[in-house]
Amino acid sequence: MTDKAKVRGDQYIVCRTCGKYTLLAEAYNTVYCSPVCTVNYSQCIICHRYVEKDQLFQEHYCSPECAVHYQFLRTMGPKPVVLKSEEFPHENGDVIL
Repeated sequence: MTDKAKVRGDQYIVCRTCGKYTLLAEAYNTVYCSPVCTVNYSQCIICHRYVEKDQLFQEHYCSPECAVHYQFLRTMGPKPVVLKSEEFPHENGDVIL
């Protein structure tokens, strides 16, 4: 918070999600700096766009396109390396990296 803001008596909120200081007059409400930080929003795991939770596609994606892209990455992307447990004697079973 700036000294000028203290002199003018501006009121700030500290966003509960991101911790950013925002002028109360510019904040989304008295708790969050923007709609993105509210609990009603979630982030797409592919494009990282924030979307209202009830608008999410299959709980993790902002759109069917992102879901298809994720499935493509899973099937065409690099294959996981499986190491046998003898290489990691402290582990039980196989270790997937």
